Amino acid sequence: MGMSHPFINTPEIPTNRLLKLGIVVLICLIFTLALRSPQDHARSFQSDRKMIRVVMDNNYPPFTFLDEKGESQGILIDYWRLWEEKTGIEVQLTTMDWGKALSEMETGKYDVIDTVFFNEERDRIYDFGESYVNIDVPIYFRNNISGLTDAASLKGFQVGVKVKDNAIFYLKSFGVTQFIEFDSYEAIIQAARDKRIHVFVVDKPPAEYFISKYGIQNEFNSSTPLYTGQFHRAVKKGDQKLLATVEDGFRLISAAEYKAIDTKWYGSRILLPGYSKYILFGTSGICLVVLVLLIYNRQLQRRVLERTSELNTLFGAMKDMVVVTDKDGICLDIPTNTSFVPNRSRKFIGKSILELIPDSSGEFAVDLIKKVLRNQSTESADFSIRVDSRVNWFSCVISPLDKARALIVIRDFTQWKNTQEALLESEQRFRIMFENRDVAMVLISPENGRIIDSNKAAARFYGYPLKKMRSLDIFQLDTLSDNILKKEIQKAINVEQSKFIQIQKMASGELKTVEIHTSPVKINNKDLLFCIIFDISDRRKAEDAVLDKTRELTDAYEATLEGWSNALELRERETAGHSKRVVEMTLAVCRELNIPEEELIHIQRGALLHDIGKMGIPDNILLKPGPLSADEWVIMRQHPIYAYKLLSKIPFLSPALDIPYCHHERWNGSGYPRGLKGEEIPLAARIFAVVDVWDALISDRPYRPAWTEEAALNYLLENTDTLFDARIVQIFNTIYQRSYALKPMQVNFDLI
Repeated sequence: MGMSHPFINTPEIPTNRLLKLGIVVLICLIFTLALRSPQDHARSFQSDRKMIRVVMDNNYPPFTFLDEKGESQGILIDYWRLWEEKTGIEVQLTTMDWGKALSEMETGKYDVIDTVFFNEERDRIYDFGESYVNIDVPIYFRNNISGLTDAASLKGFQVGVKVKDNAIFYLKSFGVTQFIEFDSYEAIIQAARDKRIHVFVVDKPPAEYFISKYGIQNEFNSSTPLYTGQFHRAVKKGDQKLLATVEDGFRLISAAEYKAIDTKWYGSRILLPGYSKYILFGTSGICLVVLVLLIYNRQLQRRVLERTSELNTLFGAMKDMVVVTDKDGICLDIPTNTSFVPNRSRKFIGKSILELIPDSSGEFAVDLIKKVLRNQSTESADFSIRVDSRVNWFSCVISPLDKARALIVIRDFTQWKNTQEALLESEQRFRIMFENRDVAMVLISPENGRIIDSNKAAARFYGYPLKKMRSLDIFQLDTLSDNILKKEIQKAINVEQSKFIQIQKMASGELKTVEIHTSPVKINNKDLLFCIIFDISDRRKAEDAVLDKTRELTDAYEATLEGWSNALELRERETAGHSKRVVEMTLAVCRELNIPEEELIHIQRGALLHDIGKMGIPDNILLKPGPLSADEWVIMRQHPIYAYKLLSKIPFLSPALDIPYCHHERWNGSGYPRGLKGEEIPLAARIFAVVDVWDALISDRPYRPAWTEEAALNYLLENTDTLFDARIVQIFNTIYQRSYALKPMQVNFDLI
């Protein structure tokens, strides 16, 4: 039980004379202490209390339980009666359902609560005494369920627990939320016996007592302990005087007295005189047999592990889903790992096959499982499952594993089914399209390009009679792009997939743009190529016109953005040319980082408009020749927010927002407007921050002259990993050394 009471062990007597003397003195001291009467102990105990009210669980054998007369019995009852005798303080002892005991203790009806585990919620209500017994708390689950190893594995299960038990607090901390609550541990075991619950968390001593009492020990397994709790005695928060009285009283009880009570309830081993040597010989024989069995068992385990490894490899290679169920369709195991049930879906274990296969298909599957187990035969079936608007198709084979378990192998043939339906639809569409007189189509031989068949629309398109069309080859129909067409047709045959090409050709005496869609087909066991020819001359002209308009609109946007930037520079005067320089340097750093070209246009726009928010800053602050006051800085630091409010309403510029909104954020979180830090800051803004500070430092300002390039570079290096991203500073320095520096410089890269 892990009792923590002290027991006296007689020391082994050494031969050394000095040690003998020390042992004699120690024995005398122990003897003297032992001669002290209980009255001596009692005289050292002082309390002004005459009576205390104690409450505890009424059904926690062997610690507390009700006998056939309804009277409280058990280890703790005897402890408290002995405490009462030792202290002279009357104990009014009450036992009841645990949830009710906690509730009435909180209302102040009782002074002390016993058998209580410590947790953070209770620590806010009670002061706890020392722990006096360790209690393991495992998971108990029906032996046809597997995979329950820890608290997290209980997610999705209905877990049986006692009302207000510490286990509820513990399991909730791991995200378990589905509980079935009972007034007592015995009620939980009764529900398990009646198959009303399949999983429960109960303290080990009462669990094993009641499981044995109700004869269900062969139906349930248990996990290793989720945790080990301790019994405490507790009082209302702040009543330290009462707690000291309780604890001091229990210290008056000797180890021998504790042991006598424990032996009364746990019993002791029976050993008859004269049989010791036989027991010794018998034990030795049993040990020898056990050793042989252990060796044999180890060999069996090795074989099982090897076979299990082979089966796991086999299951791992299977694309099918394998499910083991009982006769009622409850999932016992899912040994495979498939794409449509990832990570072996342990969440289905312990649940009905009806949850895996909903509606009538699931009911049909359960009936089929029962038939298989009843007849000990193998059955197969196909079924469909509708998920939202999509239908998935499965085939399954069900075989008996034994009288009570079935093995189901499920294959997803949705893709094959869809392919078959698509082929049928394609054939029908092909027939309709070939009869359509508005689309030009031909069937050709890929060996020589000979036209096997064509429709009237193709003849009209090329200006040939239909009969003449069927005597030509496809290359005779093309006067401008013979080589291109021949090459693309051969490519379509080689890769056995549909392609389309777009060429310009003469048709009916007119230069046209056409799309030729090619697709390999097999007709009468001959490999042919089916070509659909679309005249897209008008569409091409329209697309070219739209493209021209798009370019014009884009150019207009870019000119507008540049105009905004120039207007801001004209307003600030001293920063003329700043935007152009920082744009060029920012793009240079981006290209060193291999940022895709399609993203650079947004970064370029963001860099160009980085200070557009300053349009909202008054002239007396923006153009002030000296340092800003604290109040003026508050206004100045609003300009990234002004930029966000202005640009976020323009969809064309939303991808460019990172720099205008975030270029004043700093690596250590000291920037503004949002105090972002590290990689929370967008990459484009981190790049621009380095470039912007560099250009600002080497430029004259009304309140200071320009810095030298060497001093500005040293400032960037010194503030690496505080204000700036180290990687960006290193790349900027590389570009500077290569392209901007007037002479080589010695840079301390240890700072980076």
